[in-house]
Amino acid sequence: MTKRDFFRLVIKVFGLYNLIAILFYFIPQFSTYYIEGYSLSTFLVLLGSVLLMIASLFVLLFNADFIIAILKLDKNFDDDEIIIGNLSSYSIILLSISIISLMLIVNPIPELIFQIVNLFKNEISHRTLGNTPIDYYLIITQVLSIVVGYLLLVNNKKIAKSLDKN
Repeated sequence: MTKRDFFRLVIKVFGLYNLIAILFYFIPQFSTYYIEGYSLSTFLVLLGSVLLMIASLFVLLFNADFIIAILKLDKNFDDDEIIIGNLSSYSIILLSISIISLMLIVNPIPELIFQIVNLFKNEISHRTLGNTPIDYYLIITQVLSIVVGYLLLVNNKKIAKSLDKN
């Protein structure tokens, strides 16, 4: 594996991780502020942020060579090859997608369990745990995170093949 291939791989994995983080952490958090207090300025900030993130993700996932060329990441090395052992770029991408999908599945579970227990307690006794309000939006976001993590885990070979082509 050459240095250029290695940096291309790292940039794509970073872009994939950022896509997941934006979808399940940034947008839900920011849209909660938007829902609570609707204003044109909040909408414009949200729209501008999302467009900027989509543009940066497009560059990270599909134009990694552009970033490598601008930052000159493959220059000033003694050797052009990186010896990683038996791992190919496909297997590294596959491993990265599996780790990201497992994070999507495991991270929301504690808060989801708390919110579900809180919901049931509210239905039974009309009080919540520690007077914590029930956040239905958070429950939906966490369930979606688990579903997308599962789908990524099931389809990781197809995704890895498509990312390894570029």
